[in-house]
Amino acid sequence: MSPNRVITFFALAFFGSLVSLPLRSPAAQEELVRIRFTPLSTANSEGLKSDLIRDLTEDFAGNVWIATDHGLVRFDGWSANNYSHNPNNSSTLSSDQLTSLATTRDRSGSLWIGTLSNGLLKFNQESGTASAILKGTTRGENLLSDNIVDLAISDDQYLWIATDAGLNVLNLVTEKIVVANGPVGSARIASVTTVGKGEIWVGTVAGDLYKWNSHDKEFVKFWTTTVPVTSVARDNKNGIWIGTAGLGLYNSTDDSKGEPRRVSLRGNNITALDVDANGDLWVGTMNGLAMYDR
Repeated sequence: MSPNRVITFFALAFFGSLVSLPLRSPAAQEELVRIRFTPLSTANSEGLKSDLIRDLTEDFAGNVWIATDHGLVRFDGWSANNYSHNPNNSSTLSSDQLTSLATTRDRSGSLWIGTLSNGLLKFNQESGTASAILKGTTRGENLLSDNIVDLAISDDQYLWIATDAGLNVLNLVTEKIVVANGPVGSARIASVTTVGKGEIWVGTVAGDLYKWNSHDKEFVKFWTTTVPVTSVARDNKNGIWIGTAGLGLYNSTDDSKGEPRRVSLRGNNITALDVDANGDLWVGTMNGLAMYDR
C-alpha cells in the first residue's frame, strides 16, 4: 500500500462516539478533523427505539429513513419520527422487523421496505401508511419469499427484490413482479446493489457475484468465492470493491478481466460499502467503520 493510501479504522463506541486508531498520513488526519458524528440512539427520548440499524436510505426531499428491528424511523436532520406495527390498524407496518429500504432519488416516490418474514411493504411518506405485498397473494403472485434480504432501485424504474429464495424485480409503474432470469432467480441472495444508472450487482449466499449485462438483458457471473457476497461499490477511478461475510474486502481495477485482489483490513465480515463525493471508500464491518483514504 502506497503512503498516500491508508485504511483508517474507526470503532463506534457507546452512544455513537468516535474513536480512531493512529493515522498514517496528513490527508487522513485532515479527514478525521472534518468528520463529525451526531449521536442518534435510544439514549435520546426523541431518537430511536432501537440501536440495531439494518439499513439506511435518503429520499428525494433529503429525509433519512432508518430500518431497525423495532420499526421505521424518519430523520429530517433535527428530529426523529418513529413508525411501528399496530395490530389494530392494518395501514401501519405489517412488521417491526425491517431488513432493507429503497426509494427513488431523482424524483419523489414511495418508500419500499423489506421485512424479515412479512413480505414487501409500500410506504407512503406523506400519510405514514403502508400496504403489504405477500407471497401467494394477488399482488405478490410471483414474489419468491416473504423474507426480503435486500432492495435496490435502478433507473428510477425497477425495484430489485433480493430474497432468501431468489431475485425478483418490480416495475415501479405497473407494480408487476417477475422473477429474474437465470441462476439469480432461484439462488439464495445475500445482496443487490445498483451503481449509477442501470448497473446492477447481485451477490449470493453461496459466494457468486453477478453483474447485469444490459445489452443481453441477463446476469453474468463476475466472480466466485466461498462465502456470501454482502456489498459492492464502484469508486471514481472505475474500480470495483467487493465486501464478503468472512473473507474481508476485495478490489478489482478492471471489471472485464482479472481476479479481484484482497485488501488488508482489520475485520473480515463486511456489512456495507459506500464511496463518498471525495472518492473515499467507507467500509462497514462487524468490528466498526473503516475509511480507505485515496
